Amino acid sequence: MLIDPLLDLELPAGCHLLAYADDVTALVGGRTKLDVQTKGQAVIDMIRDWTERHSLRVAPEKCAYVTLKGSKIAEQNSDGIVVMKWKDKGDVLVLSTKHDDSMKTYEKRGSERTKPAMIVDNNMGKGFIDLSDQMAAYSPYLR
Repeated sequence: MLIDPLLDLELPAGCHLLAYADDVTALVGGRTKLDVQTKGQAVIDMIRDWTERHSLRVAPEKCAYVTLKGSKIAEQNSDGIVVMKWKDKGDVLVLSTKHDDSMKTYEKRGSERTKPAMIVDNNMGKGFIDLSDQMAAYSPYLR
């Protein structure tokens, strides 16, 4: 509750803050490495200024950064609905009541790839529907 106002800061485009208890995660997206670095530094400065104004301190030993390729942002609400944004070739927005935000590794054309489980399961289901439609096209329906 103490850090809830931190989550309301106006951040640069493509940036989000997530919080759990007293931990805050800053998600920074951009088109280039320089864009991400510039936005990331701006978000860090905003968080530092906010914590100083509220007599709080950030523990540098608990801070880390991770670079994601094929990035994913996901959040689950109390009703069990997962909202996810994942970047493959373009942005993919997904809602699911069945899946969490776990990743699945699968093989395609001899190489291992990793995608969110809900995307892999959806693609497998689409393949069956496509095959079913293809088979129906070969057989005319009798009335």
